[in-house]
Amino acid sequence: MKKIILFTLLLGLSISPVLSQQIKDVTHNFIKHYENRDFEKMFSLFSTDAEFQDPTTVVFGMSGDPMKGRDQIKEYFTKNMGDDFVKVKIDIIRESYVGNLAILNLNFKSDIKAKYFGSNKEGLISIDIPMTTILKFNSDNEIVSHIDYADYTKYMKQVNDQK
Repeated sequence: MKKIILFTLLLGLSISPVLSQQIKDVTHNFIKHYENRDFEKMFSLFSTDAEFQDPTTVVFGMSGDPMKGRDQIKEYFTKNMGDDFVKVKIDIIRESYVGNLAILNLNFKSDIKAKYFGSNKEGLISIDIPMTTILKFNSDNEIVSHIDYADYTKYMKQVNDQK
């Protein structure tokens, strides 16, 4: 019996790094496509029934409730981060992979057209905020859940200081 338990534990340990590496690879591709705003490629990494939530958007008067379905999430990102986001840079400060989760502490930087914020001013507004992203994966290494927590208070201060 001890041999079976030991074998099972060793087998689990030998498989985990492979699964973690696959999840890490998908996570890094997600970040790359996010930076490029290549939503076709970004959302090809999601399952069709994926969920997205950013509870911190209540700062903007949004509900922060989860969205369901890859197409709805893609539409949200395309609408909210389309052509007005001229440049996006996401630095991974710390990343952890536990089971089927990727937990990322990020620094989100972007140059956004001033008109996006209702400004009559030409030019760009630069933001630089901390963000935490949690991605959950299914057994096919597809993203089934994406949750963001961002410092939108800092975001709005930076926007208002540059308007």
